[in-house]
Amino acid sequence: MSRPPRKPVESLIDIDEVLSRIFSLNIVGPPETEYVDTINSYGRVLAEDIVSPVDLPRFRISLMDGYAARYIDLVSDIRKRLRVSGRIRIGDDASGIQIDPGTCVEVDTGAMLPRNADIVVPVELVDVEGDGYIVVREVPPPGAHIAYPGSDIARGEVVAGKGNVVDARLVSTLLSLGVSRVKVYRKPRICLLATGRELLEIGEPYRPGKIYESNIGGLSRYLADMGFDVHVAGVVGDDLEAISSRLLDLSRRCDAIITTGGTSAGAEDYVYRAVERDGRIIVRGIRYKPGKPLLVGVVGGKLVIGLPGNPVSAFFTLTQILRDVLYRMLGRREHLQDMELKARLLLRARGARGRVTHVPSILVRGPDGVLRVLPWVFESYMVGRLAFADTYITIPLSFEGGSLEYGKSVGVRFLRYPPRVWRLRSGEFIDTRFDFGGGVLDLYMDSFTTYRWLLDKAVFEGYLCSEISIAYMGSSESYRFGFDLDSIPDQYKIDRVKKEITLIYREDLDERDIISVASAPKDTCSRKATESILNTLLQGIASEAKIKRILVTSYRQIASLIMSGDLDIALMPKHLTEDYGRLPDLYRADTVGVLTGYRATTDLI
Repeated sequence: MSRPPRKPVESLIDIDEVLSRIFSLNIVGPPETEYVDTINSYGRVLAEDIVSPVDLPRFRISLMDGYAARYIDLVSDIRKRLRVSGRIRIGDDASGIQIDPGTCVEVDTGAMLPRNADIVVPVELVDVEGDGYIVVREVPPPGAHIAYPGSDIARGEVVAGKGNVVDARLVSTLLSLGVSRVKVYRKPRICLLATGRELLEIGEPYRPGKIYESNIGGLSRYLADMGFDVHVAGVVGDDLEAISSRLLDLSRRCDAIITTGGTSAGAEDYVYRAVERDGRIIVRGIRYKPGKPLLVGVVGGKLVIGLPGNPVSAFFTLTQILRDVLYRMLGRREHLQDMELKARLLLRARGARGRVTHVPSILVRGPDGVLRVLPWVFESYMVGRLAFADTYITIPLSFEGGSLEYGKSVGVRFLRYPPRVWRLRSGEFIDTRFDFGGGVLDLYMDSFTTYRWLLDKAVFEGYLCSEISIAYMGSSESYRFGFDLDSIPDQYKIDRVKKEITLIYREDLDERDIISVASAPKDTCSRKATESILNTLLQGIASEAKIKRILVTSYRQIASLIMSGDLDIALMPKHLTEDYGRLPDLYRADTVGVLTGYRATTDLI
């Protein structure tokens, strides 16, 4: 059977137009209602206002262990001496008790008070006499230590509004009011379907060229936490008839369908074709990054949301761009997307031309206490990085591919509440890792960036290269880096660091068509050392045309690329090389130089 022609996206629209088109369908709204027991209402969406049927508290209660009395008796008697006529414990019915002139009643915290008691004197202000009398050393003002009916919630007040989600606090409140059942919206049923011939389901043995499906697992948990009844429909390959059949079947069993993959203009993208054939397309392509290939349509009278296959795009599009649609389906009214704080950019963030760009980011607090934001997820495939991104920044469409510059104060919105705030450590010769226990984030950065972060008091620890000496194949070079250590803030303590450098390389370099080299960040010790080695190689087996540079972000990535055979030449501190164990066949590791630098630290966190 011949493959249908590709159909590129003709134009992109913004989010307001997306929402307008979806809501105009009149198929997105809260479902039917039902009654549930209050004790089982956690996480449900209220379908009506909850009005308090009673006052809370229902009667006057004592806020202290002490003595309930009449204020007039205490201010009219110079001795302030009262006879104790009885005791009211918490839970006792005191509606029939009267305080006679010159008497008082001992009460517990939370106990019901007699109707004519207008003051509670704490035990700390009382001397007890042996003949059943007390003497009040200090008289509180009238009404002291008494909670009056309705002071918490008054009869007829709205306790929770329609569209609010019942949380644990509200469950307790409703039970304290004696509300046994509440009216809620039925949970909408959403079906999740992943598409792609490259996908393996968890539990299947790994096969080269395949990847494990990860979108619907995370999205299903997110949707369930929001309040949906989620049905995971599994994985279907890139086949028009198979996708069409699954969509039609799910439209009969679900309130809405969410798919991942198959929405772009590739030869194997069939979701938009199936929606177009069996229903109609409402939206195809939005002016946002990530999320450009978003598809919205209708099949069998049910909403179909086609998310991009890239994990970051899929997650971000559903949880941020389409959050209002999800809220409307649940009947929810409260919104969190407008919560925003201000932070300074730690790196330049570049926007995509013609699209609003959202950059998942990390919050960092430096030794100076200032909050900063680090752009973190730059590509849509980076699902591993997404797990650490608790916030995001937005680069407006007006920038037209421009950048938000370093140090700029920007608005930061939340992907996770509350967001984690990290301490930052950076430098060229540290390994990338996360210290979850101490909340430390290590970044493999060039010396210039680390130096700037030190000056700005953004990091609590930084590693600066000051000199590197290389001896390779009879050639030796030394490079000095002129950082003015006197300009580093006074609170930093400076220690000297010296590390041996290892060259890892294939022994058959002269037989390689193209030699791949690990490319370190700009203006770094590793870069200078690599150039020195390449200059030596260029005299023998290599030409500039044969060099392919692969930008790396950590020494662990270098190790992975060596093990996979994607790197022919790389430099790494000797102690890290030894940590990775046996090298693959044809690879060697030789000590070729020494790196000298500084470690700057501060304890002012």
